[in-house]
Amino acid sequence: MHILHLFLWSIVLVSCLGAPSKLLDARGNPGTPDLEISLALTNPNTRRWHAYLVIHKPNEISEEGVILPTYEQVLDAENKQDGFRRMEFCLDCQRNTKKSYIKATTKLLHPLQKTYEDSELTEEVRKIMKRVKESKIPQVGGFQNCLDFAVEAIRLLSEEGYVTKKEYKKFKGVNDEIPPAIRKASDDLTRKLAFDSRGAKYWHSLLKKEPD
Repeated sequence: MHILHLFLWSIVLVSCLGAPSKLLDARGNPGTPDLEISLALTNPNTRRWHAYLVIHKPNEISEEGVILPTYEQVLDAENKQDGFRRMEFCLDCQRNTKKSYIKATTKLLHPLQKTYEDSELTEEVRKIMKRVKESKIPQVGGFQNCLDFAVEAIRLLSEEGYVTKKEYKKFKGVNDEIPPAIRKASDDLTRKLAFDSRGAKYWHSLLKKEPD
């Protein structure tokens, strides 16, 4: 009898040790939950501040920086038929992102009943972020700027289960902390460039300067 018990326990032990381990995300879903999404802010406290989102591996972003695809809205290249310029989703932007730029970070989750490889998860998240509507830039009045886009994108991700509601509040908090005077100065600059003959080309040249 004792021999039988030892034999059965040995089977259980071997099966446990030999079973392939599975990574689980914060909700216990199997997959590869090793991607994070971060909000980066460059040129803070100046009228040239700019916000964007990046998807990356944990600890991938260093003090020296790493070039990553970005998810952001920028001033469009030309007027639409209605004569308005817009903040629109950039399809192929990338930036050298440094650790000092990062203001909020959270893990990307796999929605319930779904598992993805990293590339698939990134593409699904990108599709959701593209749902944030373009924003017309009026000569007078407010509009959705780059940070508003980033926070709204995170909100949509939280609604779809890729980010928790609690983590979304961290990103919204960054938006709430921007001093009104700085926000107004930045929006006024964007509005000026939207109606400037130099337009988007000049606006992008400002953003390409090394952040302060």
